[in-house]
Amino acid sequence: MAYTQLESINATNISAILSYTNDINPGFWPLVLFGVWIIGTLGSYFSQKRLSGTGDFFGSAAVSSYLVTVMALFLSFIPGVLDISVLIISLSISMGITILFLISKDKN
Repeated sequence: MAYTQLESINATNISAILSYTNDINPGFWPLVLFGVWIIGTLGSYFSQKRLSGTGDFFGSAAVSSYLVTVMALFLSFIPGVLDISVLIISLSISMGITILFLISKDKN
């Protein structure tokens, strides 16, 4: 079986190139979204820790997870790039992290 190559795509728009990566490796875009979440969470957490002396991990994770959910929403608009199940999982993880953030806040 021959590999699909980029020359075999007969489209001239960006959506064909974005869906090409999903045809080759279906887990590519979820891994990209996970990488954005990790970089956003750790970057925000260590920035808070450096500037104020304390960092709020769940707050950083909640903000980063909503950023990833918006990115997943935009990627799901392009046909063949991101499945709706990934968007639903991303939204549910965002809600779960937000609940953890609200529960973990100090009551003082």
